[in-house]
Amino acid sequence: MNEDYPRFSPAEYARRHALVRRALEGWGLDALLIYGGFKDTKQQNVRWVSNYADHTYCYVVFPREAEPTLFNAFPGHYATAVAMSVLPDTRFGGLDIADKVVGRLKELHLEAARIGLVGVSSLHAATLPVNHYETLCRACPAARFRDVTAAFERLRWERSAEEVDWLRRGARLTDAAMAALAAALRPGVSEHELFGALIEGGHAEGGNLVLGMIGSTPMAAPALGTPWPVPSERRVRAGDLVLARVAVTYFGYSGYLARSFALAAPPDAYAALYQVARRAHAALLTTLQPGRGPTDLLEGLEAAGVKGLQTVAPLAMGWDGDEAAPVIWPRGHPGAGGDGAAGRGRPDPAAGAPGDEASAAEELGPGQLLALQPNPCTPDERSGVILGDLWLLADGGAVGLQRFPVGETLPVVG
Repeated sequence: MNEDYPRFSPAEYARRHALVRRALEGWGLDALLIYGGFKDTKQQNVRWVSNYADHTYCYVVFPREAEPTLFNAFPGHYATAVAMSVLPDTRFGGLDIADKVVGRLKELHLEAARIGLVGVSSLHAATLPVNHYETLCRACPAARFRDVTAAFERLRWERSAEEVDWLRRGARLTDAAMAALAAALRPGVSEHELFGALIEGGHAEGGNLVLGMIGSTPMAAPALGTPWPVPSERRVRAGDLVLARVAVTYFGYSGYLARSFALAAPPDAYAALYQVARRAHAALLTTLQPGRGPTDLLEGLEAAGVKGLQTVAPLAMGWDGDEAAPVIWPRGHPGAGGDGAAGRGRPDPAAGAPGDEASAAEELGPGQLLALQPNPCTPDERSGVILGDLWLLADGGAVGLQRFPVGETLPVVG
């Protein structure tokens, strides 16, 4: 363990590990296999218990009655895993990492145990790679496996003061990245150069850009309703609108911002869309508090007179450095369920075992992060604005984490 990498206090990791062991007892499980893979923001469950995220994939074997073990993937990254991990038992897993995981289960005499599987995201139903799962089933045919990803993610809502401090740092880094983009906006700059400004603004003080969506379009002849996930080679011109969604993480704890900028006085249609975004944001915020659900947020929106909203992106979504449950769309949107929501809130403890399906209308809970981001657009989705930021649900209501200003009118820059 290298003290140059930031980590929480020993008491904080002891708190988390105690939560996991109590959960294992309550779920009737003997151990967890926690998988992280794909990218940084899809390794939050592994990071939460170990302080480590891999460049490819990794596992934590977490038994109820012994100490957890971390396995990393590549030999060249093993020294980094040891330096970052708070788990004394950190091992090299290699390309045959599933075999190493099986070996650890057998060391612990858990090859016939009840084992919970924690994947990378319950919202996206992303669990273990199929070849890894097949290896587990062949090597441990008497074991009983169960997906508990959603239940494990809910454990992480019980946030400490230390975690909230890191969240605020991630939010400040996100503010800095958006401020750098706004300062760089001028006719002639390319979307790639704007992306570079985001990186410079977010990384200069120890952050890592995990979301940088940028798009530009002429307001007189628009062809863009929401920012591109990959910046293009287009150069910004006078009279353009620039849309951006940005998240910078501080070792797994990120902020979130979505903003619109005009490079000239906006036409009336764009000015009106921005006011719709402001009204929708205010209405969502009024309703956002523990004990409410996605349906309540939609009803609050309609009560404020924001009805029939056309949008490209969700109105709001859970946030974990990436999109998380619940994802809230306007009623009738193809991405929505019958109540305008996709994904899950906080399930009723009596609703079923971990991993059981739960209604999208279930209530939100303290410790949950929500990104509000109304993105009103024209029916053809060729003209739109976006306005978003990050909120932490607490017992007293919603706490705003971002400090980047919200303009009363569509901001004009450049």
